[in-house]
Amino acid sequence: MVIFIGLLLILAVCQDFKTYQVSNKIFLTGIMGSLVYQLISCSVVGIASWITGMGVLFIIGLPVWALGMFGAGDVKLIMMIGSCFGVAFAIKVSFYALCIGAVFSIGKMLYVGNLTRRLQFLCNYISCIFIHKRIISYGTSGALEKDKIIHFSLPIALGYLWLYLDMNLF
Repeated sequence: MVIFIGLLLILAVCQDFKTYQVSNKIFLTGIMGSLVYQLISCSVVGIASWITGMGVLFIIGLPVWALGMFGAGDVKLIMMIGSCFGVAFAIKVSFYALCIGAVFSIGKMLYVGNLTRRLQFLCNYISCIFIHKRIISYGTSGALEKDKIIHFSLPIALGYLWLYLDMNLF
């Protein structure tokens, strides 16, 4: 299953870089594969783990997506990982992905030359939440603004790989 999910993550990264989206086919293949895996390895208990793995991560991911911080494909990839390996594992992958994504984001902002402007935007966003008590979308203004986004599927895939290498499970 480790290799199966890893291959799906590689496909998702390739597609994300090409189209700025992750196909539902990749997600559905992953969650159906994880359902079969859960049924074979854990029987009926596996179904509960599968549902929990997706459900909890959907509940966590929905507001992050709604605020424009993650794309829907990013949330689906984390749900796919959670449906196979559990919520705790997927949250650890997410933490690793956020660390990697932060490095990628800073690198991209330095490369594009918008570091100061994006940090000002972040400060204004945080100010809006804590001082003005208003929650607004963090995302772009509708059009795909490529200088303001990263392909977060890559940090997710690298976070998945990092966690497995760290756990010595290969």
